[in-house]
Amino acid sequence: MSKFNGPLQINGPLHLRVQRVLKFAGNLAEFFSEKSILSKVAKELPRFSDLLHYPDKRPPAQGDTYRKCNSIKKSEKDSAPYLEPACVNLSRTGYAVVKGNHEDSSFMLTVFATSLVRTHKHEDNLSFTLFFDGIEWLIDPSFYSHEYEAPIPAYLRSASAHNALALSDCEYSIDPGKAKLEAKSKDSKFTIKGSHSAYNDVDVTREISGNIDSLALSFVDQARAKTKVADKNDLSLMFHCGDLVEVEVDGGIAVLSHPNSSYKLEITLPNDPVVVHYNKVDTLPIRGVTGLGFMKIAPINTIECNIPFNSPERWRLRAISNEDGL
Repeated sequence: MSKFNGPLQINGPLHLRVQRVLKFAGNLAEFFSEKSILSKVAKELPRFSDLLHYPDKRPPAQGDTYRKCNSIKKSEKDSAPYLEPACVNLSRTGYAVVKGNHEDSSFMLTVFATSLVRTHKHEDNLSFTLFFDGIEWLIDPSFYSHEYEAPIPAYLRSASAHNALALSDCEYSIDPGKAKLEAKSKDSKFTIKGSHSAYNDVDVTREISGNIDSLALSFVDQARAKTKVADKNDLSLMFHCGDLVEVEVDGGIAVLSHPNSSYKLEITLPNDPVVVHYNKVDTLPIRGVTGLGFMKIAPINTIECNIPFNSPERWRLRAISNEDGL
């Protein structure tokens, strides 16, 4: 019985508690010489967990999970380059993960299409998060409370609160099987393609291409309305910045900065004007706020850019030095 390593501990985040329980069950199955899938899952789940963690050991928020805010002070190890940069495709579970390097700093891009079951609850198909130079620049807005019809939780669950295309006043289905996501790579280049049909009579696609050796991403987004009624909704391209990330806008270009980074992010948007919201929680629609766990919120900058239907909208995101930009 020595391989059980003491009593079962189940404190910590939910996926880590599940991981610990599976490890215990897998060890138990092996001890009694029983053939069980639990042993394999118990061994693979920690690898999956490690894959979905930033270099500073934080995971990106997703669904009803807690988000940890950016640290006021950055550790050099949190931005150290990856020894083995790669693009990982997990199409069956709805993740695409790119771990790359830009000069002497690491970046991690995570794209989601995880609504495989209704319990996921959030409208985040084809949303993404971006960690770079020790900072989470573009975030999933996380969780506030289980009062899902209340204004703040309803907003944080919505597509408008994710880095994705969002339609106003249009029903979004969280039924499983509404989204697809795949990633391919060759040498240092990668391409991520996804689609979803969560909106009534609207097909949404997103394609992301880049290089694991440089943070320069090209996006092609499109919402194709299948009826004349559907394309009367407002269609917005949304971005949600991490804590302490500031935004300056000049025409269709938004430049993001953080006091702890020697870099900026330049987003060249497909349309003008571009609106920045901050801490807009007292009036509808809510914008510019992130959840930080149960009944905790913090103000952030949210960027909103209206785009047309039925047109492939191209935009770019790249890292620039602090000496460049606006």
